[in-house]
Amino acid sequence: MVAGLLIPATREAFMDERADVSFWQMAYKFLIEVPLGTVLLEEIAFRGVLPAMIGARIDPGPRRRLRADAVAAVLFGLWHILPAMSLDDANDELAEAVDPVLFQVGGVIGSVVVTAAVAMWLSWMRNRSDSVAAPALLHASANGLGSALAWVAQRVL
Repeated sequence: MVAGLLIPATREAFMDERADVSFWQMAYKFLIEVPLGTVLLEEIAFRGVLPAMIGARIDPGPRRRLRADAVAAVLFGLWHILPAMSLDDANDELAEAVDPVLFQVGGVIGSVVVTAAVAMWLSWMRNRSDSVAAPALLHASANGLGSALAWVAQRVL
C-alpha cells in the first residue's frame, strides 16, 4: 500500500474523500471504528460462524473445510458489493479518469474477486491458528493502514 501511495501513477487512488477528516476522526476510525465496527463483525461472521454452519450442512469428506471456506469467501466478496458501488462518490479523480460504466462495473467485480481471494487467505490463517484473532489482526491492520494512508495523501501529497 505504501508503494502505491509513492508511485505517482497510482497515487490518485488514495485521494478518497472519506479520508478528508481531522486527525482525531481518523484516529477514531483507525482505533475504534475499523477494528470493532467492521473487522470484528466480519471475522466472526465470515471466518467463524458461516464456515462452521456451512461445513455442518455439506457432505463430510476431506475437503469439507475448504468447500465451506470457499462458500464463505464468495459471500464475503458479495458482502463488499455495496461499498464498491460508492467508490466513484469517494474518489472523484479516479472516477473522472475512467469511463463511468467501466469504473462502476470493474470496481464491483474487482472488489468481489479480490475480497473473496483475501477471504480465502484469511480463512487459511484462521484454520492454521485455530482462532479468528490472527485474521482479525491482519484485516484490521490492512483496513486501518489503507485509511491512514489515504488520510496522509490528503495532507501531504
